[in-house]
Amino acid sequence: MFVATGHTAAHQVNNNGFFPDLSSDDFIKTQKLDGIISGDRLVFALTLAISQVNTALMDWQLSQQRDGYMSLNAVPSSSINNQSRLIALYKQAVFSFAKAQLVEHYRDFDTTALGNKKAEMLDMNIDIYRRDANWAIADIQGKSRAIVELI
Repeated sequence: MFVATGHTAAHQVNNNGFFPDLSSDDFIKTQKLDGIISGDRLVFALTLAISQVNTALMDWQLSQQRDGYMSLNAVPSSSINNQSRLIALYKQAVFSFAKAQLVEHYRDFDTTALGNKKAEMLDMNIDIYRRDANWAIADIQGKSRAIVELI
């Protein structure tokens, strides 16, 4: 797991105008990250995650814009801690996908049983981060969180 041991300078990741710009500093503050991840790597992970979430929400965004809401913040929503619930969910989706990517690319492997167990735990965490992201996307769209897979 990542542990905060250092400081990375904050970078703003500009978004598409509908969804909010995000700060790498907000990401760092809400996630367990260590100081070895560079600011450029954080920005890259956030950029990819924003792209993934924005693609998943593209039809929903267009529907909101057709209804006259030109930004996520303008879409009617309850407020939590003086912030739109939808903004909080959007950050959850982006930050979860970004964290999944970082964990996936920075996990350590060794040949010991302990190393294999650690890798298995990280794989479970990656799945949890992706699940959280998908749940946040479903919540934004007002859809059910149920995921059914045929075997």
